[in-house]
Amino acid sequence: MKKQTTILALVVLMLGIAQCAFAAEKTQMPIPVSSTSKATPSVAASVGTISDINAQSLKLSAVDGSSSTIAIDPVTTSVWKMGKMLPLSDLKSGDKVKVRHTTKNGKDVAKSIEVL
Repeated sequence: MKKQTTILALVVLMLGIAQCAFAAEKTQMPIPVSSTSKATPSVAASVGTISDINAQSLKLSAVDGSSSTIAIDPVTTSVWKMGKMLPLSDLKSGDKVKVRHTTKNGKDVAKSIEVL
Protein backbone atom coordinates (compact mmCIF):
# COMPACT_ATOMS: atom_id res chain seq x y z
CA MET A 1 0.00 0.00 0.00
CA LYS A 2 2.84 2.37 0.87
CA LYS A 3 4.54 1.64 -2.48
CA GLN A 4 1.34 2.39 -4.40
CA THR A 5 0.89 5.69 -2.54
CA THR A 6 4.46 6.69 -3.39
CA ILE A 7 3.98 5.82 -7.07
CA LEU A 8 0.68 7.71 -7.16
CA ALA A 9 2.33 10.76 -5.56
CA LEU A 10 5.15 10.67 -8.13
CA VAL A 11 2.67 10.41 -11.02
CA VAL A 12 0.68 13.38 -9.68
CA LEU A 13 3.90 15.37 -9.24
CA MET A 14 5.07 14.60 -12.79
CA LEU A 15 1.68 15.56 -14.23
CA GLY A 16 1.83 18.85 -12.32
CA ILE A 17 5.31 19.60 -13.67
CA ALA A 18 4.26 18.71 -17.22
CA GLN A 19 1.21 20.94 -16.91
CA CYS A 20 3.39 23.87 -15.78
CA ALA A 21 5.76 23.31 -18.69
CA PHE A 22 2.90 23.38 -21.21
CA ALA A 23 1.38 26.45 -19.57
CA ALA A 24 4.73 28.26 -19.79
CA GLU A 25 4.90 27.81 -23.56
CA LYS A 26 3.69 30.87 -25.36
CA THR A 27 2.12 30.50 -28.73
CA GLN A 28 2.73 33.47 -30.94
CA MET A 29 0.14 34.34 -33.48
CA PRO A 30 1.49 35.81 -36.69
CA ILE A 31 0.71 39.48 -37.15
CA PRO A 32 -1.15 40.06 -40.38
CA VAL A 33 0.53 42.54 -42.68
CA SER A 34 -1.72 44.58 -44.87
CA SER A 35 -0.57 45.70 -48.26
CA THR A 36 -1.17 49.33 -47.26
CA SER A 37 1.14 49.23 -44.21
CA LYS A 38 3.95 51.79 -44.13
CA ALA A 39 7.53 50.63 -44.26
CA THR A 40 9.51 50.97 -41.05
CA PRO A 41 11.94 53.87 -41.39
CA SER A 42 15.58 52.87 -41.42
CA VAL A 43 17.71 53.81 -38.46
CA ALA A 44 21.08 55.49 -39.03
CA ALA A 45 23.81 56.03 -36.46
CA SER A 46 26.05 59.07 -36.07
CA VAL A 47 28.99 59.43 -33.69
CA GLY A 48 30.41 62.75 -32.62
CA THR A 49 30.66 65.41 -29.94
CA ILE A 50 27.71 67.55 -28.89
CA SER A 51 28.59 71.13 -29.77
CA ASP A 52 25.19 72.62 -28.89
CA ILE A 53 22.06 71.21 -27.27
CA ASN A 54 18.61 72.44 -26.25
CA ALA A 55 15.24 70.83 -25.54
CA GLN A 56 14.40 70.47 -29.25
CA SER A 57 17.68 69.46 -30.91
CA LEU A 58 21.39 68.82 -30.65
CA LYS A 59 24.22 69.77 -32.95
CA LEU A 60 26.67 66.94 -33.47
CA SER A 61 30.25 67.59 -34.62
CA ALA A 62 31.98 64.64 -36.26
CA VAL A 63 35.72 63.91 -36.20
CA ASP A 64 36.00 64.86 -39.90
CA GLY A 65 34.78 68.40 -39.10
CA SER A 66 31.25 68.00 -40.43
CA SER A 67 28.27 68.79 -38.26
CA SER A 68 24.60 67.87 -38.28
CA THR A 69 21.55 68.94 -36.35
CA ILE A 70 19.36 66.16 -35.00
CA ALA A 71 15.92 66.81 -33.54
CA ILE A 72 15.09 65.51 -30.06
CA ASP A 73 11.62 64.24 -29.20
CA PRO A 74 11.30 64.42 -25.39
CA VAL A 75 8.70 61.64 -25.47
CA THR A 76 10.45 59.07 -27.68
CA THR A 77 14.17 59.88 -27.49
CA SER A 78 16.02 57.88 -24.84
CA VAL A 79 19.44 58.67 -23.37
CA TRP A 80 21.80 55.93 -22.15
CA LYS A 81 25.16 55.80 -20.42
CA MET A 82 26.84 52.55 -19.41
CA GLY A 83 23.56 50.64 -19.73
CA LYS A 84 21.55 53.05 -17.57
CA MET A 85 18.83 55.37 -18.77
CA LEU A 86 19.40 59.07 -18.10
CA PRO A 87 17.21 62.17 -18.42
CA LEU A 88 17.80 64.36 -21.50
CA SER A 89 18.86 67.16 -19.15
CA ASP A 90 22.05 65.20 -18.31
CA LEU A 91 23.43 65.78 -21.83
CA LYS A 92 25.81 68.72 -22.25
CA SER A 93 28.11 70.26 -24.82
CA GLY A 94 31.35 68.30 -25.06
CA ASP A 95 29.75 64.87 -24.49
CA LYS A 96 30.87 62.26 -27.04
CA VAL A 97 27.76 60.39 -28.16
CA LYS A 98 26.36 57.86 -30.60
CA VAL A 99 22.95 58.95 -31.89
CA ARG A 100 20.60 56.49 -33.56
CA HIS A 101 18.13 58.46 -35.66
CA THR A 102 15.50 58.22 -38.37
CA THR A 103 14.34 60.72 -40.94
CA LYS A 104 10.84 62.05 -40.36
CA ASN A 105 9.33 64.77 -42.51
CA GLY A 106 12.78 65.56 -43.91
CA LYS A 107 14.39 65.97 -40.46
CA ASP A 108 16.70 63.61 -38.56
CA VAL A 109 14.98 62.66 -35.30
CA ALA A 110 16.92 60.94 -32.50
CA LYS A 111 15.59 57.58 -31.33
CA SER A 112 18.35 57.01 -28.77
CA ILE A 113 21.48 58.79 -27.61
CA GLU A 114 24.30 56.80 -26.03
CA VAL A 115 26.97 58.70 -24.10
CA LEU A 116 30.33 57.13 -24.93
